[in-house]
Amino acid sequence: FFGSPDATYVTEGNGSRKWLAPISPSSSFTQVWNFASGLLVLYTCAVTPLLIAFYSEKEGFCRHAPTLKFDLFVDVFFVLEVVLHGLTGADVHGEIVHELSTSLRVWARQNLVVDVLASVPMAWIEFFAVPDVSCDELSGSSHRAVYRYLRVMRMIRLLRLFKVLKIFDVLRDLLRVRPAMIRLLKTGFIVFYGAHLGGCFFWLIKLDNTPP
Repeated sequence: FFGSPDATYVTEGNGSRKWLAPISPSSSFTQVWNFASGLLVLYTCAVTPLLIAFYSEKEGFCRHAPTLKFDLFVDVFFVLEVVLHGLTGADVHGEIVHELSTSLRVWARQNLVVDVLASVPMAWIEFFAVPDVSCDELSGSSHRAVYRYLRVMRMIRLLRLFKVLKIFDVLRDLLRVRPAMIRLLKTGFIVFYGAHLGGCFFWLIKLDNTPP
């Protein structure tokens, strides 16, 4: 299931050990995890613009977002994903390499920055840093300060958009979807998500330019 090598390390002729990554990038576990990760990325990218634009203090919403409890789980998932990527071998020119130092170098060169940025637990920061009180209980100055930073924190979650294309790779590799269908799905996603972002963005502009 994990595609693990037969040993945890190999011993070189000089007696030094080379540690091996315990998870194969082509294993069933990795494919299932990537599919679940892609679904959670889609969820985050769909819900976050709605929270930024519509669930704001200007609409009378000052308590924690209704999705916050699930978002806490999503943040834990993406933090664990960083750890799992560090324990997963690499595909180097079509060859699966389990040597841990090599796989870590490949990961650092290709995906480390995106994975780390996407795993920032913004929901946990919101949970502990933002008071779960009504708008009437907040003073004017703290009201503005809290929600100015809250909006920025929620925007950081959109960095996970860089990972969204992985779900199309899983559809191609795991479900054997034809390349032409993959291209069609990618185009449809770009069109619909662009419309989604545009609608939320223009509503946000409308709120910011409406007199209190």
